[in-house]
Parts: sequence; C-alpha cells; structure tokens
Amino acid sequence: MGRWGDGECEECDISLVSLVPLVSLVPLVSLVPLVPLVPHMQITQCVHTAILVTDLERSEHFYGTVLGLPKVERPMKFPGAWYQVGEYQIHLIVASSVKDEPKNEKWGRNPHVAFLVSDLDAAKQQLLNYNCLIQPSASGRPAVFTQDPDGNVIELSQG
Repeated sequence: MGRWGDGECEECDISLVSLVPLVSLVPLVSLVPLVPLVPHMQITQCVHTAILVTDLERSEHFYGTVLGLPKVERPMKFPGAWYQVGEYQIHLIVASSVKDEPKNEKWGRNPHVAFLVSDLDAAKQQLLNYNCLIQPSASGRPAVFTQDPDGNVIELSQG
C-alpha cells in the first residue's frame, strides 16, 4: 500500500500536485462560455463635459477670457455656464465645493479636459499673461497643462 506522507506516493512515484484535476488550474473566467457580442451601443460623438466650479464669475473669466471660449445660451435654471468648442461644449456647473483629492504632480496624469490650439506658443503666452501656472507635458510632446480656478486640469496641445 502506498503512503501519502509528504505529498508523494511511494508506489506510483507521483506528487499530489499532479493528481489535482487540470480544470482547477484553469481560471474560472476561461470556463464561462463566450457570448457573441451583439452590437447594442455605438457612441458617435462626445458632446460635452461638465466641470464643477465654486465661483461662477471667476470661472467664466477663466473659460471665456483666458481661454477665449465663446459662451452659448443655456436653457437650464440652476447656476452654470456653457461654452462652445467646435461641435463640443464645456458645461460649468456651480457646486458648493469641489472634491479636493490628491493630484498627481504631473498634471497630465490627473483627470483633465484636452483642447487643440492652433499656436501653442501663443496659448502659453496668453496663460502667462493671466498669471496662470503652466506645466509642460512630461512626455516632451508639444502640450502644456494649466488649471482653472478650482484646480480642474486643462491640456492645450498643438493641433
């Protein structure tokens, strides 16, 4: 008779590991039958981004004057402002506070909104003229990051 002491069988010269059914070594995810993907949603365009702000007047100055975005009519009754960027919009929504969570020191690795500009050097100069802090892209590509008055990160890159 064989003895199963230290995980080996003396008679058959095999280890207990080799007796474990192979199916237990395969992740369970791979055993789930694959369901054919049925097209159920097709996103065709990004239409707006909502940005929380605490001081609408200060934020309107930043988005409208510093960034130069055109303000558009807004049918909502709660405080806020909308700005047009091509077919896309920025929706400022007034909040009593903006979540102040730790941010990565490289601004581009934080949640952010990215815009293309026709002249990056002119954009950088305009930000500096309004005393905005800027940070070059850590990757070395032609882009800079800035922050709105509530700390929301904005990327500007050469387009």
